[in-house]
Amino acid sequence: MIKKYLTLTALFTSCSYATVSTPGFFPQYQDQAVTIVSNMTLAEKVGQMVLPTFDFLTQSLGSQQMALAQAAWQQSPPLTDSELGPILGFDQISSLHIGAVLQAGGPITYSGQSQGVAEWQRLADTAIQYYNGPAGTNLLLGTDAIHGDQHVVGSIIFPHNIGLGATHNPSLVQSVASYTALNILDSHFNWSFMPTVARGLDYRWGRFYECFTSDNAVLKALSYSYVQGLQSIDNTGTYLEGVLGTSKHFMGDGATKDGVDEGYAYARNFRTDWLNNGAGYEGSVQDGANVGSIMASYNSTNGVPMHFGGPFDSINQFCRTGIVGSDGQIYKMDGFVVSDYVGVSRAIYKNNVLNNQSMSYVEGLAKSVNAGVDLFMLALAAYENPFIYETVSPYTTLSPLYYTTVTQFVNYLTEAVTTGLIPMSRIDEAVTRIIRAKLSMQNTLTGEGSSPAEASIALQAAEQSLVLLKNNSVIPVNPSNIDNVFLMGICDDIGSQCGGWTVNWQGQKGNGFWAQGSTNKTTSYASSVLDGVKALFTAYGSPTYFVGEDTILVSDLSGVTAENSIAIIVIGEYPYAEYNGDVDNLNPWYLKGAITGENFYTTPDQAKFLGIEFTTQQMNVITKLQALGVKVTTVLLSGRPLVITEGSGAPLPLSDAFIAAWLPGTSGGVAITNAIFGQNSSDFNQPYVINGTTYYSNTLPFAWPASMREVLKQTPTLFPVGYGLNY
Repeated sequence: MIKKYLTLTALFTSCSYATVSTPGFFPQYQDQAVTIVSNMTLAEKVGQMVLPTFDFLTQSLGSQQMALAQAAWQQSPPLTDSELGPILGFDQISSLHIGAVLQAGGPITYSGQSQGVAEWQRLADTAIQYYNGPAGTNLLLGTDAIHGDQHVVGSIIFPHNIGLGATHNPSLVQSVASYTALNILDSHFNWSFMPTVARGLDYRWGRFYECFTSDNAVLKALSYSYVQGLQSIDNTGTYLEGVLGTSKHFMGDGATKDGVDEGYAYARNFRTDWLNNGAGYEGSVQDGANVGSIMASYNSTNGVPMHFGGPFDSINQFCRTGIVGSDGQIYKMDGFVVSDYVGVSRAIYKNNVLNNQSMSYVEGLAKSVNAGVDLFMLALAAYENPFIYETVSPYTTLSPLYYTTVTQFVNYLTEAVTTGLIPMSRIDEAVTRIIRAKLSMQNTLTGEGSSPAEASIALQAAEQSLVLLKNNSVIPVNPSNIDNVFLMGICDDIGSQCGGWTVNWQGQKGNGFWAQGSTNKTTSYASSVLDGVKALFTAYGSPTYFVGEDTILVSDLSGVTAENSIAIIVIGEYPYAEYNGDVDNLNPWYLKGAITGENFYTTPDQAKFLGIEFTTQQMNVITKLQALGVKVTTVLLSGRPLVITEGSGAPLPLSDAFIAAWLPGTSGGVAITNAIFGQNSSDFNQPYVINGTTYYSNTLPFAWPASMREVLKQTPTLFPVGYGLNY
């Protein structure tokens, strides 16, 4: 068993990591970190490599503990942190020397529906008091701040990355990330699992909206700007004022066959793989950005899971020898590498299925550490192995996590070291990387919640993300001429504007978290399209509003003319995240979700059409309005380009104007209104120079497909990258 690892063992024992001098930001803490690590016990080192969810700490105490924890959390008068901590299992942070904890993708389990910033602060503060790591270091507290600190109800939600890509505005992206950092610090967390820097290829992929663009130059620039804004290295270049960033998912997550989330990618050689998928990582590690961590990807490449380094030992190359980029420069990551959620368990199963092996958990864990993964994300959840899915109902292909408590995982990692599967020098290196990143994290910026300044940036980002695909002399509309406003579709749906990763992991339709008149709606500056239009017209009189298809079909439209009326219909995808957004690629994760009810889209027969059509009722309304000469503007809320020219209800040919709004966030309603009615004209169609080339805001970050056939062949021809009509 040990013999299989001799090559990697030799790699880490043949040199003294303490004497290696590497360029970059974090190695300035190398000597201090090496001294600290040299005085740590093995148990303390292993603890620094463990990243459990808060829930897992609680669940480790037994099956009934979560109910006890929820009752304790909500007890009145409230328990003190020291009273609450052991009930939540947070005292394990001390006893196991744990160095990092994360909140999983959903809301705080203990607090029910209360998800305000005070709850998040309490969660963080309760955990922090148990940290007993080396002096000068803090407990890493990780959160999925995908488009703002979106887990916190009442926070501002920025456009998803695909919308930021449409802005082509690096300075604006930096500001978005800077405010996100302030919001994270306000919730007392200090580490963000962002940005996603994947180069998406297949629009069927359910994480496509997490990609900035297909243009490598722009991808590199926006990745740099986002990390720079999030981490905010001080003027002396010696510490982080903001929060630690994470570029993900390393690498090839956007290049899987058929766009299957967590699926299989292929590459002829490493050079091709890097040129296709490495631009975002190049930007992330450039001086001034220097991302603090990268997250290993779930996907495999050429049959080798990326948690095992992939077929080209990619993680070790990027973190140790450096990689020659497309510009001939050497790019090297000197932060640390974190696994994805339950990543090693998934990698072992995928490896065993793909390669007909029976690798044990300890072997797989050792393989991942030796491949360069430094910190391991742990959770307790029934892990379904989708890669040996059989079409049976209910979905029953369950496989074990291999551990049920944090202690058990710690024992497995310790065993891998004491039996020689992982050399001690590799453990020392991993912990040194983690410690030196922690030493740099001063987090000196004063955290803050939503503010007018942040709201202004969110509005500009939403405005500059909108792409006008069609305009038959409709936009801009002069509001002074309008007496009748027709609003249809999801015109009053802030949840759909925000998409997935909004409060809940999958997001949600509707205005449940942004009720009219609520504090949450006020503090997040949230507006639906209906809100935006009504707010605009407070300065232009009081038009008659016809809201909803049912209302319009039965209304008397006498007096309605082309000159005094405007019709807006908002259509879009149902909110989704990760594999639940996969379409027409037979992703077994998707099918599992359809059976269990986790997937909101369809039955297990999975949608075959990555497109959208008007309903019969909507077409009837449009026919009625256009017969009166009323121009119809369609707004599409989506996480990717959708087919809009196929089927009898194809929306592009039936619309007089068409806006691709992506997922513009809480400011989307006002932004869309401003675009339609010619407000804030200085925000639209602005030029930005990236690497010597001029790009414009409000233009496509990805080409648009004309048909489902083009989606499948990845040959979109309807509108090219960079297309966008002038507002």
